[in-house]
Amino acid sequence: MGDRLAQGQLAQRLLDLRASGESWPDIARTLHAAYGVVAHVSTLADWHRQLTDDDEQAEVAQ
Repeated sequence: MGDRLAQGQLAQRLLDLRASGESWPDIARTLHAAYGVVAHVSTLADWHRQLTDDDEQAEVAQ
């Protein structure tokens, strides 16, 4: 649902915000303001961990 609200860009936006040094509460506020996405900071951290783990596993497989 959140990704649909973010027009398919939620994962990339989350990665970009975190890479720029934003805190989880700031990321939650940004995603809510920009897309109406409501997510707890622990949920955002879990999503980020899953995304970065997937990226690391893909690099190892290549």
